[in-house]
Amino acid sequence: MTIFLIITYYFILACFYYSYSPDWKMKTGRPFVVSVPSYEQNNPRLHEILDGYHGTIRTFFLIMAGLGLLFLVPQISWSIRFAALLLSILPCFFIPSFYGRKARASVMALKRAEYWPRADSGSYHVDLSLDRKAVNKAMAPLYAFLASLLPHAATVWTCVTAQAASYALIGASVCSLLLLSAGYFYIKHMANRTFCDDSERNLALNQYRKYSFSWILVFMTASDGFLYLALLPGLTGQAVGSFAAVLTSLCAAAACIVLVFIRLTDYRNTKEKLLAGASRFLYDEDDYWYIGLWGLCYNNPYDPALFKANNSGGINMCVNKARPGSRVFWSVSLGLPALMIIWLLGYPWYLDATHSLVDVKLSDGLIRVESSLYRKSIPVDIIEDASLIWELGNGSKSYGTSTPNYGTGSFRYDLYGSVKAYAAWKHPPFLLLHTAEGTYLINDDDPAGTEALYEQLNSLLDPLPRGGNAGEVFE
Repeated sequence: MTIFLIITYYFILACFYYSYSPDWKMKTGRPFVVSVPSYEQNNPRLHEILDGYHGTIRTFFLIMAGLGLLFLVPQISWSIRFAALLLSILPCFFIPSFYGRKARASVMALKRAEYWPRADSGSYHVDLSLDRKAVNKAMAPLYAFLASLLPHAATVWTCVTAQAASYALIGASVCSLLLLSAGYFYIKHMANRTFCDDSERNLALNQYRKYSFSWILVFMTASDGFLYLALLPGLTGQAVGSFAAVLTSLCAAAACIVLVFIRLTDYRNTKEKLLAGASRFLYDEDDYWYIGLWGLCYNNPYDPALFKANNSGGINMCVNKARPGSRVFWSVSLGLPALMIIWLLGYPWYLDATHSLVDVKLSDGLIRVESSLYRKSIPVDIIEDASLIWELGNGSKSYGTSTPNYGTGSFRYDLYGSVKAYAAWKHPPFLLLHTAEGTYLINDDDPAGTEALYEQLNSLLDPLPRGGNAGEVFE
């Protein structure tokens, strides 16, 4: 788990560092999305601003990389480590954006002081000869979209059939399905762009744009699915699959991400090749870009595009806040995670508050742990002994799910060793069942129900519970 957190932490840092790199580079001629004429790209004052920003960002990320070593400190609990991982994302937004605003203001001031020309002060051009139906057909085949859902289907099927299901992964897979559907609809109905004064080139570019973007959506959806498959052993209460299967899933997810970058690079190169020698229609929107709290922002009511390429050369895109569709986009983007949080934390809290979190009973020779969130059946004839405990003591999760209200999966306690838990944390006592398959930790959300089940087991088990006489309770 430590290695997983460290890899995740440094991967996040690398992604942030890479996303800010176009701001100090002249590769696209638009540092901080400010159009720089070709004859000014070696301006010493400009490079002084870019180098200063680069040095600041590099120092910041080196400090953040050093903080990642704290994950190796064994005295820090897993909950604190995970919280630190989440909190580390916030400075990666705020601090580079703060220095980016200052650097962009300096570049804009230099542009005004030296009278850099605008790329084009005219209006947008529309090629009315473009065939919308012909362009809309240029999508990835439907079977590719269905194939990208296979790893998600495998994840959901495994979670549903496993008695210690990970509802986080089920929710994530459902969100991926919704995003795939919304992305397919958006790309298919994306408005045509007029790139140049040649209608044939405009048609070819719009077709290839939809074709490339649809394949990128397929690869991104598949990469998420393979990542969820790799996370199954850690987030379900059972050891699903082998190390080789996990490694294969991670490699497949990485391969899909590589294919995304290959497709983006191919689209960019094809676009440059098709537009070579053509009269391009450009629009200077420098005044409509700014750097907000979360990074680059675009707010241009005269631009009909919802998504706008920033200074990355087409790899990253920004939402045009002036378009009505931006509200829908942000509502979905923020609403889905909010719904997942409500599902993962709010729903268990509601079940706990209404005393319907879990019911444990003995029937037909089975101890049945039944909950809307997890379930388990334990045959009585495999139970070697049972103990009633009120205090769990110090422990940690090996894998599984643990919220403030319940926990399922593998846990390790100083007093009891490794246990398979299906427990409502806030409602002691707990039943500790020693079996040939391992030790189980279960309880009802009604303490009286747990105690009644213990009394039933005492009347059935022979020999008596290990460590004392029948009915002995361990504090």
